[in-house]
Amino acid sequence: MDIESLYENTPELSPSFLHRLAAIAERGENPSFHVFDLRTFRRKKSIQTSDILSKVCFPTLISFLLSNLIHHIFLHPQEIVSLQFSEDNQLILALTGAPDFTLMCWNWAKAKLVASVVVTTVLLPVYRCMFSPLDASVATVVGQGCVKFFRIGEKDIRPMHENMLPHNNFISSCWMRTPDDHLLAGTEEGKIMLFRSGEFLTVLPCSPGAGFPITHLCSISGGFVAGSGPGLLLFFHYDESKDQALFDNQFSLLNRLDISDMISGFVTSITVDPKDEVLTMMTSCGQLINCPAMTTNDLTAKDVTYTITAFHGPKAISGLDVALRKPLILTCSKDNTMRLWNYQSHTIEQTKTFAEEMHSVALHPTGLHCAIGFADKVRIYHVLVDDLRICMEISIKSCRVCKFSNGGHLFAAASGNSIVVYDFYSGEKIADLRGHNSKVRSIHWMPSGFHLLTCGQDGAVYVWSLDGAKRIGEFVQKGTMYTSAVNTNASVIVVGNDRSLRELSLPDLAPTKLNDAGLVLTNVQISMNKSVLFASTYEFAKPGYIRAYPYPITGDFEDYAVTNAQILRMCITADENFLVVADEGGCLSVLEIKSRQDRYQRNNPAAFPELLTNPEWSDEVLVTRAELDDCNTTVAELCTKVEELKLNNEYQLKLKDMNYSEKMKETKDKFVQELELAKSKFEMLQDVRVDYEIESIEKIKYIEEMHQNNVQNMETGFQAQIMEMVENYQKLVRDR
Repeated sequence: MDIESLYENTPELSPSFLHRLAAIAERGENPSFHVFDLRTFRRKKSIQTSDILSKVCFPTLISFLLSNLIHHIFLHPQEIVSLQFSEDNQLILALTGAPDFTLMCWNWAKAKLVASVVVTTVLLPVYRCMFSPLDASVATVVGQGCVKFFRIGEKDIRPMHENMLPHNNFISSCWMRTPDDHLLAGTEEGKIMLFRSGEFLTVLPCSPGAGFPITHLCSISGGFVAGSGPGLLLFFHYDESKDQALFDNQFSLLNRLDISDMISGFVTSITVDPKDEVLTMMTSCGQLINCPAMTTNDLTAKDVTYTITAFHGPKAISGLDVALRKPLILTCSKDNTMRLWNYQSHTIEQTKTFAEEMHSVALHPTGLHCAIGFADKVRIYHVLVDDLRICMEISIKSCRVCKFSNGGHLFAAASGNSIVVYDFYSGEKIADLRGHNSKVRSIHWMPSGFHLLTCGQDGAVYVWSLDGAKRIGEFVQKGTMYTSAVNTNASVIVVGNDRSLRELSLPDLAPTKLNDAGLVLTNVQISMNKSVLFASTYEFAKPGYIRAYPYPITGDFEDYAVTNAQILRMCITADENFLVVADEGGCLSVLEIKSRQDRYQRNNPAAFPELLTNPEWSDEVLVTRAELDDCNTTVAELCTKVEELKLNNEYQLKLKDMNYSEKMKETKDKFVQELELAKSKFEMLQDVRVDYEIESIEKIKYIEEMHQNNVQNMETGFQAQIMEMVENYQKLVRDR
């Protein structure tokens, strides 16, 4: 597997551990990285590494020159292949690619290089660098046949452990959460190796093996996730309860998730949200996907979803257009798919795959029709709710440019060096405009709807009138290839490979102004309401930039880095609030055009940006008569079923009411009888209580009488005894 091609279309991006910052690397002659605040989307710092690399990598460069790799250096621009924030977000670790392979530690807030070191001086590439989550002064680098550990000091970076393992190409790594001093490294050969405290321990027995390269590793709670491919996710479990000295049974493969039906490429990057709930993955085929991070043993392919929607693959977007009355964008790509995007809701309305390659697309102003240029002809389709239905075919071969008029009643298509105009509603050919000596590169309808502005590879710019199919203005610059032209109220602005921005007057296209751009401009669009002109730039092996000029043109401009590849198509929406850009890497970018003071004002930073909306956008859709009849039939059947269900429910309710009434009556009678019995029993008990009371009163009265008699008898007896004792006492006194 070609590792460089696997990551070629994947820019290096590193989120911070608190997910408040993002660092993005930029490829080019002067490699750099930029730090963005994810809450405001402001660029906080830009750091250039070219000066540092020129000092650090001179010995490495000489080594490469001596090894006959001069062509590699000049054909492959300098780039940063890996970035990572430290746990406290204060430092950034950066690893550059060929020819220097330099590891750098930056204090990004101060734009200060803390230390740097050349990782290798031999022809062994390295791919990834990481901070240790336990100690920010420890860093790791993995690459061809090596896993290296470094100690970052105040002024230098010193090697700690260098594990040289030949015949193993390490392309991924991650630190485990538990134990936190263990590092996992994945190889192109499908092995997962374990390192502890910088030393190699073992190859995990549960590694997938040959044919399943470990393209990325990410630690999660209870284990880790490995990305492979095509479309393969491996979930591993770590058992802490088992002996850490025996690693043959601590790790186990928990789940093997095959999502090859969803994505065709390899999983190149995996990250987990701060709450450990969602895994987000990036693939080599240009897709972003999500899956739950909890209960990974029960995951199925149905649990994996697109983060936003399905994107074009890493192949070039060859056609682009926007609708006038709907927030829709139509694109076609060399991956043989046509996609209809809704940039207001951030969703995809339709995806259609064709067996043959598409060269161009055009979207009707209403958004209800579209034209697609194939190799043999141009086909015009009705855009239905969930499909396309062909309505017209035009025999134009390899149509690279086509466009509907502003009113939608006319359709123009370029056929080699000629332009053919058709009536959209009748299919009648209106005009055949001939005059270009080479391929037509741009067609632009002027506001009148009966005039066309074209330019081509022959260096000619023409204004055509459909009345008589004649030229009313022309400008020819031999040796120049013009690629795009737009008109203002009184002039035409055209760009090409002459590295300039040229302004021509209307209607005769006489040159009026020439502004030196310093590089090739490929596309041009203008917003008259906001007085700004946009042009896309082209430089070999550099990102695609959008250059914004104030209009009228003064020569001042601002460059905005938009894509990682050359910008092929660009258009502006009818309300002039959005600029849409497509590149050769399959990336579609929608830029909102705002004044400077409103650029970063957002109500909810966690949600999608609050886009400007147009109240005149239409919500009409097209359906076929058969679909409408089917829908009406279905509605009628459902209405009939509803009526039947209503009658059935009413009948069931009546039966239930009758049943419940009978049960209530039975229950009432039962309780009435029980109540009568209870009353009778109560009255009987009352009589018994009265009898007991009378009997008790009589007993008490008898006992009281008996008590009185006993007391009286006792008093009489004791009185007699006392008298007897007194007499005895007196007798004794007399006898003495």
